Amino acid sequence: MKRNHIAVGLLAALAAVSSISCASKGNDEERDVAIDTGSFDVKTGDNFECFYTGTIADTDWNVARAVATQGIGGHHVTVYWTDQVQPASHHTCTDDEMLTWHMVSGAGGEDGASVEGLVRLPDGYVSKVPKGGQIVVQAHYINGDSAPRTVSDLAKLHLVPDSKVIAYANIYAVNDGSFTIPAHGGTYHTTTCRTERDLSVLIMLGHMHEHGKHYRLDRIDEHDQVIENMYDTDWVPYYVSHPPTQRFDPSAPLTIAKGTRLRQTCSWQNESASSLQFPREMCTGVMYYFPDVGGGQLDCPPDVPESDAGPVGDGGANCVAVGDPGNELGVGSYCDDQNSCKRRQGGPILICTGAQAGPGQSFCTTFCSADTDCGIGAYCMIDPRGNGCVPAACGGVPGGGADAGQ
Repeated sequence: MKRNHIAVGLLAALAAVSSISCASKGNDEERDVAIDTGSFDVKTGDNFECFYTGTIADTDWNVARAVATQGIGGHHVTVYWTDQVQPASHHTCTDDEMLTWHMVSGAGGEDGASVEGLVRLPDGYVSKVPKGGQIVVQAHYINGDSAPRTVSDLAKLHLVPDSKVIAYANIYAVNDGSFTIPAHGGTYHTTTCRTERDLSVLIMLGHMHEHGKHYRLDRIDEHDQVIENMYDTDWVPYYVSHPPTQRFDPSAPLTIAKGTRLRQTCSWQNESASSLQFPREMCTGVMYYFPDVGGGQLDCPPDVPESDAGPVGDGGANCVAVGDPGNELGVGSYCDDQNSCKRRQGGPILICTGAQAGPGQSFCTTFCSADTDCGIGAYCMIDPRGNGCVPAACGGVPGGGADAGQ
């Protein structure tokens, strides 16, 4: 399916006023397209500002890379194109408008000097903006001041001629938009998808926002067992604009066969007073595949609606699915007679609840005295018979009493 919505707010962006640095507007030489937002205000807190620029691709553009600078509090700038041209304007971003956007590149973050986007493709591999595409810029800022702050962003797209293009590359995304992170709490979420085509991958990275705690992507078999761990990292706010990135030589790309099952697991800790959902927070695996011969940006189609869902104690579905890896401590991972609990490095000893917990309640737990002993999305059930960690998916609640998880 075509990827018409990729709100991967990762990396840098560009804005409302643009100029082309050389006189020629053909496609036979290298040139830069410069985009200057001009001054704009960002209110206190988190801001996603969108700019429909006056820049329209005069021919098919081969975008090799982007550089950008932002003001104080800038997190990233992301550049998109759209074929639904609108008058040049600036406004606070809305989720729905991104349905018609296609990501081009990005760079930036607060730095004070030009910063190149981390998603730089190998020489000769480029992203395409088709003739007539309008450039749209999204600038992400976090303003910690008590008053609005005036900032400005500047970015450049570097274009190369057709003669320097080896292949076109585009985004393949493993995207989870179905999670909810409770206010003043944490959770984790797991989804599974199945690739619909063979992929040759140049770049792979995970993407979350500042509430992220851990990101993991696995290649799994038909029995939900891990064949290969592809990406696994604790998350820190710096990674919002500078994530750990895996790169592969074009002569030896990462290959993913059609029909491969991919399982993505993210965990978050939300300290705010409101619950968070996509796209305010994210759980997205981003791969740059080649060659793009017209497929454009693609999503990995879901294999099942949600792999961590299921009614608790219904005599059928388990509260965590087979193969669920649990949170960063392993609490809430699936276990049964065939699947034992595996202790994480530096983590607590894990015990399988098994049949003793009742139908639909088989998961890995550990002893606890407080919720903080249980990790993200799990809570300490206080009981005279003994305390244990219960994931939220299985009925765990903060400060759980003797009835928690039952």
